[in-house]
Amino acid sequence: MFNEIIAKLGTTVKINDVRTHFPQMVGYVMREGVRADRGIYDIAGCTNVKVRGMKTKAKAVKAAKSPVEAPIGTEAAPVLEAISHRIIAVVDNISSDENLVPDIDPDYVPWGCYAPVKSVISSGIFAPVYVIGESGNGKTLGVEQACASLKREVIVMNITNETSEEDLIGSYILQKGDMIWKDGPVIAAMRRGAVLCLDEIDQARPAIMALQTVAQGKPYFIKKTNELVTPSKGFALIATANTKGDGASMDKFAGAQVLNEAFLERFPIVVEQDYPTEAIERKILKRHTSDDALCKRLASFAKITRTAYNDGAVSHCLTTRRLVQIVRNIKIFGDELVGVQYAMARFNDENKQMFTELYMKLLKSEQVVPESEASAAKEEYKAAESHGF
Repeated sequence: MFNEIIAKLGTTVKINDVRTHFPQMVGYVMREGVRADRGIYDIAGCTNVKVRGMKTKAKAVKAAKSPVEAPIGTEAAPVLEAISHRIIAVVDNISSDENLVPDIDPDYVPWGCYAPVKSVISSGIFAPVYVIGESGNGKTLGVEQACASLKREVIVMNITNETSEEDLIGSYILQKGDMIWKDGPVIAAMRRGAVLCLDEIDQARPAIMALQTVAQGKPYFIKKTNELVTPSKGFALIATANTKGDGASMDKFAGAQVLNEAFLERFPIVVEQDYPTEAIERKILKRHTSDDALCKRLASFAKITRTAYNDGAVSHCLTTRRLVQIVRNIKIFGDELVGVQYAMARFNDENKQMFTELYMKLLKSEQVVPESEASAAKEEYKAAESHGF
């Protein structure tokens, strides 16, 4: 009978599915299978279990529930004993010889949060850092490169609205018929004395409150394993976000949450990172192209769009990340205007047209374009428009 269940539902089954398709087998699955999660059982090792007639089984169940023959206090003991030897706790799911030190990016230009984050990590003093900044201005990259320069391990965890306490701390998983504890990134970083970077932390739901003691540098008690994990020397906590977690700019950054004030108080160092200055942005772009005129043009282009954005004239602006992408687009397509148009296509039609026309004006203002080339550029622009740009 177990073979029939496996053939239809697989080796890991939901008890509700068993109840629907094999109602007479619910008790057998719960008794003979290995509980993988709430309402979920692994029955891979049950293929040789003999299933007696329903009448016999009913009597057995009735006898087991009898307060005279099998008191409640003793009924569960044999089951727990049978399963307990299959639960294995894993101290660290990341191999001890696995290198978590990020590579040094030869194209990176140190600026913004890089220096303060590096100072905090190198000091050896536990002081959580909250880095706030616009999207695409290099917050997470700055943290990674600070760790790379110090040869420190870093674990970056992307926070979303769906991030749970189990995602953060860890959980039991079913592996080859055994229940194995798997550390989440928070516990893994604590054990290794690594830097933990919680990326986009302002997307977090209340589950983030599970990190209250972690954000104080104190030991964390794992309820499911009954273990107290003390952070190893060097453990550091960095968080990046687009907002201050106070609800401001929630209309601009979809999914941003209002974070608990008590949790935010655990971050004594707050770094506000705006977009880089025009001079720094040109240095960044110079790492990706040798065309000085192009770097100057793109940096000026970005500055104008950001000024218009801050004034409320447009609903988007150019990020540093997108400027670098434009340089790469130009290398891919071999045409500057086409490279820009592909990058502008992510914006709404109004902003896309305004930005494209602005860039064409910047091109014309910096050089005298022969009539033949201007006509060719216009034709390319029309061709790009026909492709949906």
